[in-house]
Amino acid sequence: MDKIIEFIKLLPQINVDMNGMIIFILSVGTVFQVFDITFNLPPFIRKIIKSPHARVRNALFELGYTDQQINEIVSGNKKIAGRLKKRGLKEEEILGSLFALMINYTYDLNAKRNYGNETLSESSYYIHTMEMVHNHDNLNKLAVIMTELINSGKCNPDFIIVPKSGNPFLAKRVAEEWGIPLLVLKGSKEESSLKITIDDDAEIFFKINFEGGHELLKNHSSRRKKLEGIVLDCNTSGGSQVYNALEMFNQVVDKGVLKADHIKDAFVLFRVDSGKNKFDDPILNVNGYKLHRFVDLDEKIKGRMAELAKERPEIDYMSDDNKNAIDNLISEISQDKKIWRSSSKKERPQK
Repeated sequence: MDKIIEFIKLLPQINVDMNGMIIFILSVGTVFQVFDITFNLPPFIRKIIKSPHARVRNALFELGYTDQQINEIVSGNKKIAGRLKKRGLKEEEILGSLFALMINYTYDLNAKRNYGNETLSESSYYIHTMEMVHNHDNLNKLAVIMTELINSGKCNPDFIIVPKSGNPFLAKRVAEEWGIPLLVLKGSKEESSLKITIDDDAEIFFKINFEGGHELLKNHSSRRKKLEGIVLDCNTSGGSQVYNALEMFNQVVDKGVLKADHIKDAFVLFRVDSGKNKFDDPILNVNGYKLHRFVDLDEKIKGRMAELAKERPEIDYMSDDNKNAIDNLISEISQDKKIWRSSSKKERPQK
C-alpha cells in the first residue's frame, strides 16, 4: 500500500487527473472489499486490501492539498463505494439482513434476567451481538449495515470511539471501512486504567483512557480543520455507556487537548428495549446528543424473533420463505413507528 502512496505523490509530475486517479485507486480497493463480503477471501488477501483512505489523506496533505479539497476527493470515492457495496447488500435488504442476523443470535432465557450497566432492565431474551461478529461474513454485513446508518445521519467522521466493554470488533471493522482511526474507551472500573482525572492532566487522561488517542494526536497535530467524530456500539439499552463516552470525550476537547468539535452523534444497530433512555430524556440530555439506531425492540418483538430462531435453525434473508417472515415482522414493527430511529428525529421512513 505504501507503493500506492508513492505513486499518488508522483501524479502531479506526470500531468494526470489527480482526483480521477485517486478515486480510481480507492474504488479498486472497494471492489475487492465487496468480493470479500461475497466470497470470504483468505486472511492474507484481506490484509492486502485493507482500506487505504487514511494513508491517502496523509499523502494529499503532504502534497499541500487543503482539508476541503481532500474531503471532496475522498467523499467522491465514498459515493462510488456506497454504490458498489449495494451490489453485495442492496439498500432494501439492509433492515431484513439486520433482523436475520439478530434472529440467528436470539436466545430464549426461559425466565426474566437482569441486564444493563447503570440502569438495570429485565428481559426473557438475549441477542448475542458479540458472538455474531466472530463470524467474518456477519461482521462484514454488520459493517455495511452500520455504514448505511451513519450515512443516514449525514455524518462524515474523522474517527470513531467505542466503549471497550461494547463491541470493539464491529467498531474496528467500520473504522476500516471508512479508513479512519478507532479510539477504544476504557471503562472506569478497568484495572489497567490509570487513576487520573481529566482535571489532573487532561492530555495524559486522554492518551491513557482513549486507546488510540496518542496516535490520533500525533497524526493530526498539524491539522487546520477541527476533527469530527462519532461514538459507535452494536446496541444499547438505557444508553448510559455511549452517552458517557460522548460526555468524556467532549470534556477532553474543552480542556484543549485536541482540535475537535464536540461529538453529538452516537450510532447503535438497535436498542434492546423501548423503555426510557438518556438520549430521549430532555432533562438528562441537556447537550442535545443524538442516538441513531434502526429499531427499538421490546419483549413482544424479541419473543417473535426467538420463535423464528427455533423454527428455522439458520435464517437467511435471501431465502424467499425467510424473507417473507422477516418482512412481515418488520411491517408489524413499522406500524408502531419504531423503525430507523434517532433521538432528534423520531422516525425515518422506510425506503
